[in-house]
Amino acid sequence: MLPPLLSEKSRSNSSILCVALNPKPSSMSSGTMGEDINEDLGQVSHICCFGASYDGILSMAVMAQYHPEITFKIVDMDQDLIKKWEGGEILFYEPEFEELIGAVRGKNLFFCEEMNAAINEAAIVFVAVDVPVGPTNTLDLTDWEFAIQKIIGASTTRKIIVEKSMPFIPRNWTEEIIRYQNPLGLKFSVFSNPDFILQGTAVRDLRDPKRVVIARNHGHEEDVLRLKQLYSGYVPVKRIQIVDDHKTAALGKLWSSVYPAMMHTFGNVIPSICDSIGADSNDVERVIGCANSENYMDASIGFGGPVIQDISYLKSVLLLHCNDCIRPDRLIGGLKMESDLLNQIIKLNEEKKKRFVKLMLNKTISLSGMKIAVFGISYKKDTDDIRDSPAIYICKALLEEGCKVRIFDPRVNENTIRNCFDLKVKKNKLRNRFPKTLSSKLCVCTTMPEAWSKADAVVFLVNWDEFQQIDFEAMYREMKGWPRFMFVGCKSGLDYNRIKTLGFELYVDGRHFV
Repeated sequence: MLPPLLSEKSRSNSSILCVALNPKPSSMSSGTMGEDINEDLGQVSHICCFGASYDGILSMAVMAQYHPEITFKIVDMDQDLIKKWEGGEILFYEPEFEELIGAVRGKNLFFCEEMNAAINEAAIVFVAVDVPVGPTNTLDLTDWEFAIQKIIGASTTRKIIVEKSMPFIPRNWTEEIIRYQNPLGLKFSVFSNPDFILQGTAVRDLRDPKRVVIARNHGHEEDVLRLKQLYSGYVPVKRIQIVDDHKTAALGKLWSSVYPAMMHTFGNVIPSICDSIGADSNDVERVIGCANSENYMDASIGFGGPVIQDISYLKSVLLLHCNDCIRPDRLIGGLKMESDLLNQIIKLNEEKKKRFVKLMLNKTISLSGMKIAVFGISYKKDTDDIRDSPAIYICKALLEEGCKVRIFDPRVNENTIRNCFDLKVKKNKLRNRFPKTLSSKLCVCTTMPEAWSKADAVVFLVNWDEFQQIDFEAMYREMKGWPRFMFVGCKSGLDYNRIKTLGFELYVDGRHFV
């Protein structure tokens, strides 16, 4: 269901946001790269997004629902991807997204194979391509540069270019590309407008954002008003922040992602220390006020997903910025501790996963030959994203120890799981230990009882809400062996006292049960 627009009273608090989406040109406004723009954009009836990425599709779908008078078109270099979306497929899971995309796809949101036409007819073009980070923390700008060049080459009239997936780079390369690869001499306005969203709550984050950041770089003043008007119907004016350069927006976006990882790392240190000195981590967390709450400090086996790439982004920021300085030696010395902090976050995250495997080894004596049911494989609940998921590391380690692993996840499909293991295991020793492939050791289950049936141990790695409905009495009955082990590596919310009463040999990182 579409949340209501802001009331007329709320919108009237700012004369800026009451400007029409298609304002008339002002003689005092300046154009891209300091030049006057005399050519009006005309009526904004079409908006294009270059990049059928997670961020791009979500952003366009929400905007399309609030602006039924505008036609939104999404294009991508990957034509097969466009065809799948155009054919009605939904290629990722996000709460509330299926209802959202169903309300706008084919009505005023379209996935188009005709890239040039979609770009040329649009007044505003968003750029939402993925910018991967290489193993040496360098950015791969190939797709991003192609997108900018394609937008310029396909345009016969000037556009507002809005960077959603803008990389942090010392100079504004978008404007440099425009300056040197613009045969028609069109005057483009360039803005940065990152989304501050989290997987699992992305639709809600976009519908009710805590902030909307628009970096105007060298954008035309009237184009700033146009971008503001896209949000004015459902975002309070005080949340719309205008900054003057793309670096501010890019760094703010990165830091908003990395900061929770830092706090999560701090929270993960608590159970490790408690294990060493014999304290109960839940009691310690309750004393400092973060127990039994949904916050960044909830301990688990580690973090994963896009934050791993964002930390690499920040490391690349140091590298690129240092290389762009006249005296990089001074800056490198000044930022060494900051760089070390990022490295330590990654190291502590890796160590947390290893500690959990060691916990299982120490309590079971030997994992070889055990059948283990693993509940949850995504990097967090409410997403089907398994990028850098700690659960993947745990499962691979169990396979390496000779276990038979049975995985159940309510949202991640079997092909995604198998592809992850098959493709990434080929180059390490796990492939040599199991030359017949992993099919005989790895089973992806479609129901929870199928996973725990005749299992020697169960492992909870993701706190999916569905796991709260488990019949633990039936689980205990249908498992085999003695004792029946249960390991918990997430803030599960399970009733541990009841589970212990049933007879489970329960181990939770940092917890001590009588």
